[in-house]
Amino acid sequence: MTELGELKWIFNRTSGISDSKMLKEKVLGALRNADGSPIDALKKIPFEKVKKLFPKDELIDEVNFSDRLLKNLSTDTNFKKIFVIVKS
Repeated sequence: MTELGELKWIFNRTSGISDSKMLKEKVLGALRNADGSPIDALKKIPFEKVKKLFPKDELIDEVNFSDRLLKNLSTDTNFKKIFVIVKS
């Protein structure tokens, strides 16, 4: 996760993941705790990397960057910056 923005995650189309909407739902679900807060691994990503990935988000700061990361990834355009689905 610390390489965020420096590589793309590519997934093969499977029975559980058939389109980018489903992939996004599963990925965002895996990055959240049961209460909706970011998992601890997201808090270990350097603030500077998150800010670099989403420079137009003026609300990102050193306290809320993991929450803002999830918020930004919830849009299709931003999600596709990191995650891609390919036909197998």
